[in-house]
Amino acid sequence: MHFYAFNISEYRRDTSHLTPEEHYIYRTLIDSYFMDERAPSSDVTAVTRRLGLSNDRSTVVQQVFNDFFTLDGDRYLHARIEADIQAYHRQIEGASRAGKASAAARKANKQAALERALNDRSTTVQPIRNYKQETRNNKTPVVLESIGKSDSVVGRATRLPADWVLPKAWGEWAMQERPQWAAGDIRNIAEVFKDHWIAASGRGASKLDWLATWRNWVRREPLVPKGGNSSAFKTAQQQRNDNNRASSEELIAEITRSKL
Repeated sequence: MHFYAFNISEYRRDTSHLTPEEHYIYRTLIDSYFMDERAPSSDVTAVTRRLGLSNDRSTVVQQVFNDFFTLDGDRYLHARIEADIQAYHRQIEGASRAGKASAAARKANKQAALERALNDRSTTVQPIRNYKQETRNNKTPVVLESIGKSDSVVGRATRLPADWVLPKAWGEWAMQERPQWAAGDIRNIAEVFKDHWIAASGRGASKLDWLATWRNWVRREPLVPKGGNSSAFKTAQQQRNDNNRASSEELIAEITRSKL
C-alpha cells in the first residue's frame, strides 16, 4: 500500500506519552508496515538497525512494540493496521470483479446489438419459384429455382432475385471474415452487391452458387474503417467502375488527338 488514512486526533490521544524519539520510531514502523504490507520482525536488534538507530536504542524500540503491537510468532502485529490492509485487498478484489463483469456485459451487449442489426435486415425470404416450360420430347416441364434464403442452387445458373436481402448466416460469415467491419458496413456492401447483380446482363449475371459469389465479393472488398462510415471508402465494384471510366476517357482523348 502507498496510501493510508491517518487520524490525527486519534493518534495524539494514543501517543501523548511518547518522547520525540518514540514518535519517530512508531511512525516509521507504521509507514513500513503499510508499505510492505508485512508486520515488523520480532528481531528488535534488526529493526533498530533498519530504523537507523544505534544498538543501545533497542530498549526504546522494544518499548514501542510493547505499547502498540502484539507478538505473534516471529512478527509484531498491529490489529488496526492488519484490518486496514485486509480491507484494502477486499476493495481491490471487488474492483477487479466489477471490471471483469462490466467487460463481459459490454461484450454481450455488442453481440446482441449485432444480432439485432443483422436480424432487422435479414427478414424471412421464401424461395421464389420461376416456372419455365420446356417441351423436350413431351417430358415433364423443368422447374427452375431462383435463390432465396438457401446457401446455393443446385442445377442451372440463376439470377439474383429483385427482392433479395442479405441472409443472416451470410452476414455473420462476413463479420468473421472481416472482423474490422461493422454491421453497417456489411449492409452497405450487400446493397452494392444486390444492385450490381440485378443490373448485370449477359451470361455472367447468372450464378450456380450465390453464396460463393457473395464470399468472393467480400474477399475482394478493401478494408473498411470500423463504424460503418461507408462514405469513407469505395467498394471493389465502385473502384472497378472508376478504373473503367478513366480508361474510356483516356481512349477518347487519344482518338481526339489523332484526328487533329
